[in-house]
Amino acid sequence: MVDVVNTCDLDEMRADRAAKAGPPPTVIVGGKEWELPRQIPVTAIEAMSLGKFVTVLRLLFGDDAMEDDAIRSFDMDDLQDILAVYGVDAGKV
Repeated sequence: MVDVVNTCDLDEMRADRAAKAGPPPTVIVGGKEWELPRQIPVTAIEAMSLGKFVTVLRLLFGDDAMEDDAIRSFDMDDLQDILAVYGVDAGKV
């Protein structure tokens, strides 16, 4: 008889992935260093597919980041460079 596991412990799995992944990506802009999520949130991928790029920035940098002039002045090249850290092409989402 096979023992079937019915529990998916995402807390444990996330901790394991984080330990293997090393430090999260960072972006330096306007003299400030911003720590991004280790993985791109699914909500950010959905926002990209809808063309909501400001929402993507909020999800990656946090709501308070939109008060920063350097973040508010991002253009599509900046966003593409950031997404490349995750292996994502904004034009192909």
